[in-house]
This record gives sequence, C-alpha cells and structure tokens, in this order.
Amino acid sequence: MSVKYFNGFMQKIFLAFVIVYYGPSSSINAADQNPSSHEHGVGAVNIAFESGEIEIELEVPAEDIVGFENKPVTKSELASVKKGVSKLEQGDQIFIFPKSAGCVLEKTEIASVLIEKGADDHGHDDKHDHGHTQGHQESENNDQETHSEFLATYHFNCKNTDKVDYIFIEFFKMFSATEKLLVQFVSPSGQGAATVTPNSTKITLN
Repeated sequence: MSVKYFNGFMQKIFLAFVIVYYGPSSSINAADQNPSSHEHGVGAVNIAFESGEIEIELEVPAEDIVGFENKPVTKSELASVKKGVSKLEQGDQIFIFPKSAGCVLEKTEIASVLIEKGADDHGHDDKHDHGHTQGHQESENNDQETHSEFLATYHFNCKNTDKVDYIFIEFFKMFSATEKLLVQFVSPSGQGAATVTPNSTKITLN
C-alpha cells in the first residue's frame, strides 16, 4: 500500500468514524484531537482494522527522530537519518499486539523530505573549511521555518484481529525526544482515541 493511498484510506476511515460516532458537527473537533500542526515532542498515530489486517500510520516531527529538520548535509546528519529510518522500520518492536492475535508485520514504508532523492548522498565532513561551513549554516538558517516530519506506515497481517483488545506502543524506547503520541483507532471492538506517553504506553481497544 503506497503512502499516498494509505493517507487517503486513513482519512476516509476516520472521517466516517467521526460523522457516525459523534455527528457531523464534530469533524472539526476531531481534527483538533489529531492535529496536523507541527509540534515538537508530539506525534500522531492512526490505527485501522480491516479483514484480518491492521494498518497503522505514524507521523512524528523530524526533530524527534534525528534531532534536526533540515535536509542532511554532513556525514553525521546522513548517519542520523539512516539510523532513524532503521529504527522506524522496526514496526513489530514499536507496536506490540497480544500473541494470541498472531500479527505479523508484512510491509513498512517510511517517507520524509529528509530521505527524498536529491539530498547530498555522499555527505560532507563535519570539519569543512570555515567558509564552506558558514555557507551551510546560512542555508540551514533559511530553512528553519520549514518543518519536516517522518511518516511511517505499517501493514500487519493477523490470524485473529478479534484478539487484539490492546496494543502497547513502545515508540518512546527508541525515540526519547517524543513526549506523547495522539492515537485514534477503528477496531472490531469499537472506535476511540487515546494519548500514550513514556509512562503509559498501553491503549485498550474495547
């Protein structure tokens, strides 16, 4: 499932949920609960169940993942992005389902402007000459107002989704800069929203 398709899928799922469950006038309030606005330390998770499958969308500011939001230029920045992507790809370590559900991670997609083609793949040494470094700093300063995110999408196949009555979200063990994740879900047991933090990582779905 492509990121573009997945985003459309999730939007349709949650818009239908809001209208049916809360009423048409609540669609604006739902947007507030899972904001698209950029806030460091805060991410969003959307979870949807469908025919033995679980689709999860995770969106987090790039600052929380790699410590910066500009496109990587130096070797250390490129290494940080590579490390961040590698961690995000471990969806079966981030989302923990009951063993009885038999869920297996089948596919992961990671998207961000920080990993788009066209970035300086070879990197520069952190210790350039001063003039070159100053040029990069000026360029980065110009980009500071442009916020960046990482969008990860996960596809799980489950033998029995009815057994998924809870999920542990262990994202904070990998990315300590994130303070909370705003979660929305549509499951066989119902629909709802929750907030998870480093000290409270379990969401109950029924």
